[in-house]
Amino acid sequence: MKTSRNIILGLVLLVVGGYLLLQNFGIVPELRGSAWTYVFAAASLLFLLIYVSAGWREWGWLFPVTIGAALAFGGFTEGRSINGELVGSLFLWSIAVPFWVARFARRENWWAVIPAGVLTVIGAIPVLTTLRGGDELVPVVMMYGLALVFVVVYLQNRGQWWPIIPAGSLAAVGTVILLAESRLPGNWEGQLIGAALFGLMALTFGLLYWLHRPETGWARYPAIVLAILAAVTLVAGPAAQYVFPLLMIGIGAWLLIRRR
Repeated sequence: MKTSRNIILGLVLLVVGGYLLLQNFGIVPELRGSAWTYVFAAASLLFLLIYVSAGWREWGWLFPVTIGAALAFGGFTEGRSINGELVGSLFLWSIAVPFWVARFARRENWWAVIPAGVLTVIGAIPVLTTLRGGDELVPVVMMYGLALVFVVVYLQNRGQWWPIIPAGSLAAVGTVILLAESRLPGNWEGQLIGAALFGLMALTFGLLYWLHRPETGWARYPAIVLAILAAVTLVAGPAAQYVFPLLMIGIGAWLLIRRR
């Protein structure tokens, strides 16, 4: 079976390379318009046969299958009523699909969730922009979507604590953007946004400390500091600009005294 795949791949490379060489010499015409559409469709089907013969765990063969199919779809729909944004999303998702398959093909391929998830989230952006008010949703969906990617990475292997930090940070930024786009009372908007940012970051480090202590015992310090900053921001308001430096000076002095 492996020999057959090598023969097919070798023939494809010979044909494509020969055609490009003959084209450079002006012997054969350059492919134009819909011709490329059929080339991409044929290539997608050919590599699909190779992938099926290799077995579903050989996910690397899926890249030319899905990408070729997306390019062929774009060619077939050119000039029709299909939105170009949809084609753009499908292209990004076509790159994400092999990574999703890679994740489920082998347990040790947990890392594949990161490129798969990122491409899936980014691929949703062109489609979102076609919706009414979608432009405002893009940054929020992107932040929460990327946060969810790292949540999935963490749930796959809870022995790894590092995904908690980007998950919490991205969720905090997404919440800040959502609050900034909401109609909050004018005198409270800055306080609520600042308190939400510090509070969610404090929650992130608090969870990190609680779930993985004593390995992450250090996480309690940023959790405490950020929680205090959230409370000060919410209560002090404009006076917080003076409270922050004093609080930092106090914490710094406490750390120096504690070391002695």
